[in-house]
Amino acid sequence: MCLLAALYSAPLAAQNLVIDLAPDEKILVQHHLVDVDLDGKLDEPIWQELPAYDEFVVIEPDTLSKPTYRTRVRFFYDDKNLYVGIDMDQPKETLIARLSGRDSRRFNRDAINITLDTSGEGRYGYWFGIALGNSVMDGTLLPEKQFSSDWDGAWWGESEETGTGWSAEFRIPWSSVSMPETSAVRRLGLYMSRKVAYMDERYGWPALPMTIPKFISAMQTLEVKNVNPKQQFSAYPFTALADDHIDDEVKYRVGADFFWRPSTNFQVTATVNPDFGSVESDDVVIN
Repeated sequence: MCLLAALYSAPLAAQNLVIDLAPDEKILVQHHLVDVDLDGKLDEPIWQELPAYDEFVVIEPDTLSKPTYRTRVRFFYDDKNLYVGIDMDQPKETLIARLSGRDSRRFNRDAINITLDTSGEGRYGYWFGIALGNSVMDGTLLPEKQFSSDWDGAWWGESEETGTGWSAEFRIPWSSVSMPETSAVRRLGLYMSRKVAYMDERYGWPALPMTIPKFISAMQTLEVKNVNPKQQFSAYPFTALADDHIDDEVKYRVGADFFWRPSTNFQVTATVNPDFGSVESDDVVIN
């Protein structure tokens, strides 16, 4: 009986392990070679085995107070990707999901965002976002908080409603971002934010509200080992479908995005038969 109790309590203890970070403490991200079905559900064993981080505070409004709902973040990486899983508490009846095109940020909806300083020195970075319902957003960042949506990267993310709120998974290939050469431990800056739409609040980790001047130079430090993307060529085919109910016809279109990275800090991107339906456009205001 005691042996059975010990066996069943071990996974539960790992699942409930939430790390309290000391000021300026670095996070050494764990390396694992496991398969993850990217569906937003966090149901693979690896997510239950990793320590969680719940360091968010309210940054909009910038009270820096403890949030109403918990947000638990877990990380791991392999030789090709960084994986991030987020478990977010929130009553089901308060969840707000609104579908939109890529990079649309004008909707008030529940969302989770990751910003990475891939230079490790506060010089440049990238941001990635998933809204509940799987609309995605991404772009680049320059000091201190010059955000741009002009970059569309080759990364993946999914969200899923849960019994206690919602969850999200990110898979960000190392080859999709620029990083300096290094043969030792690589440092990355991390910032995460979560929008709770029905309360019109935003949580952030670390505590970097937009009312202060510092941002990319003040992020949480992550450390990974032996991550040096080599020369790489990637192709991402796609299919688009247009259903015209007026003329009663369906049109199909196929194409592909190509990425060639000759070094860790340079990338060439090309598109064959681009899907202009996914290209960002200016917001239209109709009076």
